[in-house]
Amino acid sequence: MAEAKNKNLKFKLNTLCDDDVVDMLSELAVYFDKIRSERNILPTCCLLASVSMSTLLSRSGLDSKIVTCEACASSKQVIDMSSTMSTDGPGQEKWTKEQIQAMKSMGARQVRVIRQRFLRDSNAIGGHVVVFVKLGSGNCYLYDPTSRQFRRPSINVDDGFMASITKKMYEKAELFLKKECKNNEVAFHMPDQSILQYRFGPIDFMKQARLNKELFKKSDLNPEKHKEIIELLWTKWLALVLERDVLPT
Repeated sequence: MAEAKNKNLKFKLNTLCDDDVVDMLSELAVYFDKIRSERNILPTCCLLASVSMSTLLSRSGLDSKIVTCEACASSKQVIDMSSTMSTDGPGQEKWTKEQIQAMKSMGARQVRVIRQRFLRDSNAIGGHVVVFVKLGSGNCYLYDPTSRQFRRPSINVDDGFMASITKKMYEKAELFLKKECKNNEVAFHMPDQSILQYRFGPIDFMKQARLNKELFKKSDLNPEKHKEIIELLWTKWLALVLERDVLPT
């Protein structure tokens, strides 16, 4: 019965246009944030959220992959100032204290999530986690279920931010988990002219958890830890798909 229901769900998802699925996943991220808040889970729970969403997507018959990265959200004021500097882009600037104070007074904001190798605390997990998903259309997307954590008054990031990526980048997902790669970066412009940037690469904790069974069981990488949350998300997801119920004539 469950297998038949999942096949029917996959068929329905394949009849929907990409925009419909993107809207549903954005709404699902809002619902996840409500669940998270009710359980007093920190907004930075990107691993829990990504594992839960990836499990749900796979159950729906859609291909998805967990990907680790650094992330940087920069307001328009930061972008304008960094364009006058010699940098590798937002998140790579070396500001003086005077410049930082001047930008703050103008309302400039920059939010970064860096990987463990840059952290002083060797016990910290570090880094950010997102999902790569391939829809029924064959188009590939980056899906960030916890993108809300980057939102600031001058950085308007959507809940469950989702944007198109190339098939070539999608196919490199497993490689990004294992080693540093070239062409590992994407940047997206928000309507308010802020930028959300992702740089994909390995996180030490993820490597260790995949090799150590005990560490895996205790970590948020283990979907069994999130069964209740996944089932709540699954019920919501089914309702969202049924609301549209777009079938070929």
